[in-house]
Amino acid sequence: MQCKTITWRTPSPLWELARQDETDQRLIQPALLRFERDSFIEDLQRLLARRPSNLANLVARTETKDDEQAGWQTEMDCGPKEPLKLYQPAHERFYLVAASLICEMPGLPDKRVDTAEGETVYFVLRRLGAEEDAVDEYRWQRDPDQPLFRVALTPQHDLCVGEDGSDSLRQIFSGQKRPIPNDAVIFAGALDNRWIVKDRGDKRAFTIEKIRDTLNVYSENEGWQRFSGEEPPQEERLPLFPIVFQDNGRKRRIFVGFVPIAAQPNYQTQPELDFFSASAADQLQPPLFTLRCIYEQSRQGKAAKTTISRPTRPFEMGAFEDPQAPVQPLL
Repeated sequence: MQCKTITWRTPSPLWELARQDETDQRLIQPALLRFERDSFIEDLQRLLARRPSNLANLVARTETKDDEQAGWQTEMDCGPKEPLKLYQPAHERFYLVAASLICEMPGLPDKRVDTAEGETVYFVLRRLGAEEDAVDEYRWQRDPDQPLFRVALTPQHDLCVGEDGSDSLRQIFSGQKRPIPNDAVIFAGALDNRWIVKDRGDKRAFTIEKIRDTLNVYSENEGWQRFSGEEPPQEERLPLFPIVFQDNGRKRRIFVGFVPIAAQPNYQTQPELDFFSASAADQLQPPLFTLRCIYEQSRQGKAAKTTISRPTRPFEMGAFEDPQAPVQPLL
């Protein structure tokens, strides 16, 4: 039977618990699973082979060194209290995102991913925007050739090139949402229509290039990018892989992927050119992240079809030296 409508849900062993909620939010979003050993894949396979319903005991929840815990909570207990924090492997914590990819038809059968037909599954890490920000999510962009944004020049712009371009560049960007601050360093590159901009700490570098009547701003480093209305081809794709098991005599499949919390120092960077405008107070706020699972079918000569899951529960990434971590690493 052909699967016409495909959707993501929480792993099938959690469906009965999720249906007890007043809303369907947890039923239709991927789950975050927490483990205490680096043998988490083998542990998960054994659990699903013996009693799949025990998957509920692995659901991540808020914990500290004084209150180590995991497991499914009622909808009332897991309300908006403290944000969920995920810790480092050095803290003996390992996390998987888990979801079921199903066909919307009677019995809700699992969707088989046929790589020969150009089908693939993966998940992405997204950073949530601040409450006052109009952007809901940022994507982790790895392509330095993709402009972060563009600035259209008008005939009134008196743009000088070469070493004399600093003042005119500041004047042009003063009317933009991302102005160049006075303490940023601007210097000419190898070409007379290109400039390099660095922050005071020399930690981030951006290239501004003039092409006809447009200034293109490129990042020389990987970083967070706003949604542009088009699917960027270089968004970091994290692998999902299937685990097959028997549940009440029925063959089921879930997809799981390892959440890269150890890369927390990279993901803590400010989105795009926010060091130009973000206040010190904003940069001290711990960012929130979420995950989305994606099914994609791409065929030659046709636009790719994607099915994107709802976001997971938002979470913070605990730093290596986090004082509230369940296990303190040896330094």
